Amino acid sequence: MADPFRLPPAAQLLGLFLRLFAWLALVAGLIVFMIAGWAYLRSRPHGDGVTATAIVVDNRPVDIQGATNYRPVVAFEIDGRRYEIESAIAEGDRLQIGSAIEVSYLPGEPNNARVAAPGVLLMRTATLAGAAAAATGLLLLSPIVAGRLASADDRRKPSGETPDGEIPPEGKELDEI
Repeated sequence: MADPFRLPPAAQLLGLFLRLFAWLALVAGLIVFMIAGWAYLRSRPHGDGVTATAIVVDNRPVDIQGATNYRPVVAFEIDGRRYEIESAIAEGDRLQIGSAIEVSYLPGEPNNARVAAPGVLLMRTATLAGAAAAATGLLLLSPIVAGRLASADDRRKPSGETPDGEIPPEGKELDEI
């Protein structure tokens, strides 16, 4: 006798595809979320910091997965003292030497200044996209996990129970009910 609860092969294949897509969305989303979030936190201005205008003095090349990106080096003066910092974020294009850019630092700590990276909005968007992809993966996986837990509960029923959970009266077998 054929199992009435067995899905046709096309439905099984679709279910497999959805599970793979869900895991891929979850893992890729978490990776994008972590990397973009880290970059965003490293490049955003200090919340209660002071801003100053700096001048781009150099672009240091950085090799990122075979592509050359550039980290701008900027210089600014506070109270007659010159500070020079390298951006934590590498850009695909070089910033023009001599161009002005904002830096942010905590009061009394200009040596820990952050360059206001032009790609901050993109990093914020990528962080949100990563979180959305991870949430999509979790939503797609939740019925699968819930279904597996329910089927595990079904398998744990004592052998003497009927399908509706009742125990047959003394002396009768499951087949006789």
